[in-house]
Amino acid sequence: MQQLAITSAAEHFTAIIARQIMQRTDLQERLSINEELKSIWLWHAVEESEHKSVAFDLYQAVSGSNLLRLVVMPPVTLYMIVVMAGGTLQLGIKHRSAWEITQLKEFWNLVLGRNGFLSTLWQDYLDYYKLDFHPAQHNSLALEARTKEQLKLDI
Repeated sequence: MQQLAITSAAEHFTAIIARQIMQRTDLQERLSINEELKSIWLWHAVEESEHKSVAFDLYQAVSGSNLLRLVVMPPVTLYMIVVMAGGTLQLGIKHRSAWEITQLKEFWNLVLGRNGFLSTLWQDYLDYYKLDFHPAQHNSLALEARTKEQLKLDI
């Protein structure tokens, strides 16, 4: 049960990030430097969004315990933050010669600024703590369809 609850929490995290990527043209524009990489990110966002309810539904079917579901979310969140921050730091160190001081401010605003990537995730993130939460409440079907069209996918 614990592993399934952890998977459900991690899937929520990736689904809300995927939603941001599909929704925010400002993020997509930043990815436009490399169209192939942008397409990979967008495709992955669709893929994550499409299966966002699977682990949650299975967990509900075999357990249904909100207590365990809610207890595992904070450590999963911490883990995800550490992994993402660590990866970002590692890339920054590896490519530090390519960074300019103005880029650090831009990065800060993009990630943590008032309309930053992470600062705009909070409401969707906090929804997971509602006792009546279900991932389908974050309806992303239109975003998925628009992104598939953007990628010229006939799926």
